[in-house]
Amino acid sequence: MAVDLPKLVHAFSSLTAAAVTDDVAQRDQAQVEALLAHAARVQSLAESVRLAAVRRLADLARQDASIEPDEVVARHSRTSRRDAQHTSGRAKVTEQMPQLSDALMTGDVSVDHIDVIAQALGRLEPDERVRLAGQASWIAIMAANCTPEELAKKLRRRVRELSSDDGIARFERQRRASTIRSWIDPATGMCRLAGEFDPESGARLMARDRAVCAGGDVGPHAARDCGKAFAQDVFRSRRRSGVRWLARSCGDA
Repeated sequence: MAVDLPKLVHAFSSLTAAAVTDDVAQRDQAQVEALLAHAARVQSLAESVRLAAVRRLADLARQDASIEPDEVVARHSRTSRRDAQHTSGRAKVTEQMPQLSDALMTGDVSVDHIDVIAQALGRLEPDERVRLAGQASWIAIMAANCTPEELAKKLRRRVRELSSDDGIARFERQRRASTIRSWIDPATGMCRLAGEFDPESGARLMARDRAVCAGGDVGPHAARDCGKAFAQDVFRSRRRSGVRWLARSCGDA
C-alpha cells in the first residue's frame, strides 16, 4: 500500500519544527492535538518499517543459525530481550495478516491494535488461529475504526462465532460418521459389536449404561445383564439417530 507522502512529510516537518523551536508548552489545544496526530502517523510508519525489518531478520536467521533475531532487535532498539520478543510477536501477526502491515504503514492502526490481535491469536488453538487469520481484511477494517479496547471485544465475539460455526459443522460430521459394526467371532461363536458415536449419542448411551448397571443387583449375571441392556440401547440409538450399520451378522436385539 502506497504511503501518502505529502501528509507524511507535513507530519514529519511539524514534529521537527516543534522540536527545534521547543514551543510545545505555549501551544493551544488544537495545535497540541495536531502534533499528537502527526506523531502517531510518523510512529506508525516507523513501526511498520521496523516490523518489516524484524520479519526479514527472521528469514535470514532461518538461513543462518548464528543469527539470533531477538538479541539483534534488542541491541539495535536499545530495549530488553523481552521487549524484542514482543516486537517479534507483532511481526508474526503482520506476516500472517499483511493487511495490518499496510494499515500500520498508513497510520490507520497502531501497534496497540497489533498487540490486541496478537493476544487474541495467542489464546487460540492452531486451527482456530488459521480461521481468525482468514478474517484479516475484516480485522483491519475494524481496527481502523475502533480503539484497541473496542477491537478486543469485537475479536472475542468473532472468535465465538467462528467456534460456534465450526462446532456445529464438526458435530454434523461426527453424526454422519457414527457407525455400528457387528460380526460373529469364529472362535467363540459369539456375536461381537463395535461402534462409534457422535458425542451426544455416545454420552446418552454411556449415561444409560451407568444407570442400568448401578441400579441392578450385584450377582453372577450382573455383567451379562449390563451388557445386554447396553446392546439394546445401542440398537435403539441406531434407529433414533440414523447411525450407519456396517454389517448385519447378529440381527437386532
